[in-house]
Amino acid sequence: MVWLIAVGALSCSPPPESSPSSGGYLFQKGPYQALYGKDGHIIRLLHDENGDGRPESVTVFRPNGRPERVEIDTDGDGVVDRWEYLGQSGLEKVGSSTKKPGKPDLWVYTDASGAVTRRDLDEDGNGSVDRIERYLGSRLVKVEVDGDGDGRIDRWQDWGSGRLAAEELDTDGDGRPDRRLRYTLAGSVAAIEPMSAFPSRPGPVPAAPPRR
Repeated sequence: MVWLIAVGALSCSPPPESSPSSGGYLFQKGPYQALYGKDGHIIRLLHDENGDGRPESVTVFRPNGRPERVEIDTDGDGVVDRWEYLGQSGLEKVGSSTKKPGKPDLWVYTDASGAVTRRDLDEDGNGSVDRIERYLGSRLVKVEVDGDGDGRIDRWQDWGSGRLAAEELDTDGDGRPDRRLRYTLAGSVAAIEPMSAFPSRPGPVPAAPPRR
């Protein structure tokens, strides 16, 4: 994948061997096929190593020529099952499909050492993130949930002690927690406490990244 990133950084005009297509210029060499826009910037780079007409990976580029994401078919069935999202510093997160083939529903963020720092999940398969898990040292510490599917977080769970210790709820939909549940070691509710005069929590859940 390093080679693909290098192409994205350097390719600013179509090679002389390219041929025009409806979307720009198409250039093919060996297992690689590149699509350039009419402005000369690369749009997509396909890699079909076994020549079966179904690329193992497709790199999608930003207008500035830098790679935005890589869509990968890891098992060779012709359906994308891994999405790598790239930022200024390299790999930002990896998406995968756990339910419907070809549709990402899990996105994993890692730090420089490869440790998981966050997981976003689309549990109902509607294309929107409805559960965010936050990790510290690969240990789950916080969970944020959109329980009613309205695109806003309404449950904040504390897992810092290695179990669900407390949960704050937004029961009136104003973006602020108004109830706190405390749990016993066995997982049952130990207490329900009212909350007031608390600042608004981060409400909207992040939109699911685009897919091909």
